[in-house]
Amino acid sequence: MVTDLNGLEHEARVGQPFDFVTRIRLDVAWEAELPVPARLAHSAEDAVHVPHMNGQGGTNDKFVMGTRRAMAAYLNRTAYFH
Repeated sequence: MVTDLNGLEHEARVGQPFDFVTRIRLDVAWEAELPVPARLAHSAEDAVHVPHMNGQGGTNDKFVMGTRRAMAAYLNRTAYFH
């Protein structure tokens, strides 16, 4: 699920949903071909891939990729906080 209006409009315009959705932090640039992790490419299950990109012992907040439905939950995760 694309969580912004531009993504939904693009899918409607081209008549094809995105295979995967990515989230990249605004201060990060991706300048290479984007490989799809095997877990996402060869699975019918909803999944989110958060690659190890932090050498400081924290959680990666720079980049994440997943199936449409899993990313809808991931990108709206604060709605589940009580």
